[in-house]
Amino acid sequence: MILPATYLSGLLLMILALACAGSWTSTFKAASPFRYELYYFDFSIGAVLCAVVAALTLGSLRSSELTFADNFLITGYRLMAYAVGAGMVFNLGNVILLAGISVGGMALCVPLAFGIALIINATWDFLGDPRINPLLLFGGVAAILAAVVLLALAHFWRRSEEAEAAKKALQLDPRSKEAKTKKPRSVAAGVAVALAIFGGVILAFSPRLLDVARESETGVAPYGLTLLFAAGVLFSTMFFSPFVINFPIGGMPAPVADYFRVGIRRHLLGILGGVLLCAGALAGNIVIGSAASALLKPSLVMGLAQVAPLVAFLWGVIIFKEFRGASQPISALLWGGFLLYALGGALISVAPLYGSR
Repeated sequence: MILPATYLSGLLLMILALACAGSWTSTFKAASPFRYELYYFDFSIGAVLCAVVAALTLGSLRSSELTFADNFLITGYRLMAYAVGAGMVFNLGNVILLAGISVGGMALCVPLAFGIALIINATWDFLGDPRINPLLLFGGVAAILAAVVLLALAHFWRRSEEAEAAKKALQLDPRSKEAKTKKPRSVAAGVAVALAIFGGVILAFSPRLLDVARESETGVAPYGLTLLFAAGVLFSTMFFSPFVINFPIGGMPAPVADYFRVGIRRHLLGILGGVLLCAGALAGNIVIGSAASALLKPSLVMGLAQVAPLVAFLWGVIIFKEFRGASQPISALLWGGFLLYALGGALISVAPLYGSR
């Protein structure tokens, strides 16, 4: 199998990982109004396709060395089950995150979910290894928590402004059609925040299961690890999708027949989303499971991984303009949350370097 062995190759792969991980949700936004419940079928298929192609090509080259198939023969079924379980746990959290994005947007929900996951994992790391510098670690946790609060406040304030603007518009012309028609009840502003937080709590456990799957000399290698992870995503989609289809966040249940009515472009966007997620996961797994990890240093690998939610934030604010027309105080809250998130991720990443020995 092909693995990076130099600092530059490892760095480029980590940049690819953060770009893919931070960008895949943009395909869901671009596929609007494709319901996330139906989008997820294409997403899961795309993830598996990417993992299979990578395993059969890059993971099978250099047959004189260990290939992904050879690794499956020597690793234990228990470790392989952990990799599949990581995909299933990730998928549950991801479905909930997409539900939040469908009503609250990328700029809010992605940093919120992964910020909560980062807080949980950082605290977990400290409990497992108290030698990590507590001042830097919990300073980073405090910054991430403050960022989460600022983003949530910006969301609530924005929803309040929109409601007030809609109310004034109806008051200006009470004879308008909108004033006479009973409008459907919109999803409460707090739903997106709650979904993002709940999804983040679940997402925090997936990396832990992956760490168990790759542990020891007979652990699952990067290409097989990604393939099993993607298999867990696809397998669990068959169970999660019927539930989210029949119990939607807002509005009526999505008719399954709508999946076959949408254009090919939206199906391709869903598949592309899965490919991007899988490519990002594969790039990260390859770096962590190769000699490049030691060359890059764990703090740099972790620091680059924390940038992905900020990439999603930029997609939401700049490209999709989710906060278009927001007042200056709301913009200040948004960008303040962005900067605090970046600061918190940096502090958490360097905390192990300055711990007690």
